Amino acid sequence: FVYVGVNDGKTRPICKSMINAGSLTRAEIDDQYPGAFIDGGGFNCRHRWAVQTSLSDRFHNPDKEVA
Repeated sequence: FVYVGVNDGKTRPICKSMINAGSLTRAEIDDQYPGAFIDGGGFNCRHRWAVQTSLSDRFHNPDKEVA
């Protein structure tokens, strides 16, 4: 899985951490970020864990922050 969504000035530090984590298995997500697979970064989070595919790189760019 990869954590996808907008990376801008509103992005929470935990979400930035999960975006930068790259691809993880479900077990790794549960171990490193307990509860985040279901709840993401918390209330009103704009991100989600998505299955990594050959197209994932189009939607996951941790190095680019949108202003």
